[in-house]
Amino acid sequence: SCLWEAGDILEIRLLHPNENTTKRSWHTADELPDAAASKAVINLAGWNVYCGANPRERMGAAGDRNVPIARSLFVDFDDGIDLPKAKARWGEAVIPEPTLVIDSGHGVHAYWRLRTAFINLDDWTRSQKRLIGLLNSDKVVHNPERIMRLPGTMNVKGTPHVPCKILRADPTRTYDLTSLLP
Repeated sequence: SCLWEAGDILEIRLLHPNENTTKRSWHTADELPDAAASKAVINLAGWNVYCGANPRERMGAAGDRNVPIARSLFVDFDDGIDLPKAKARWGEAVIPEPTLVIDSGHGVHAYWRLRTAFINLDDWTRSQKRLIGLLNSDKVVHNPERIMRLPGTMNVKGTPHVPCKILRADPTRTYDLTSLLP
């Protein structure tokens, strides 16, 4: 409820870090909890589990051109950035508290749900890049088809495997673009 509408079509992507193998499946947002649970066995077998941050146009759709809408802006703080360091970055940039904050296992993902979704994905990409620059976060997290680690799974990149979990979630926190990127 923090990121998607119930009928949004989401891609779950499984990546094996050692075999360079990918598996994909598509589900509606209201099916996501059950779909994620069904991936637990393969996750424990060494596969990383990701979900598209933006909805897909239809089941089976892949690629940036198959993303019809973007409801959020988000960042990926890697390299051991913990919640206090991430909060300091958005505090210094005078950006409000995110709608959703996730501990990815090796960093923090932060999402800001927008009151008005982007239909023009070129505009979304420009805004995404601007937020990334303001927060000095991972520079590559700006394509519409971007996948992000799915909470409730294990981050199996490296050892030991660590949980990816929701730290904060408040679906009432929605923002106008001007309050995020003044």
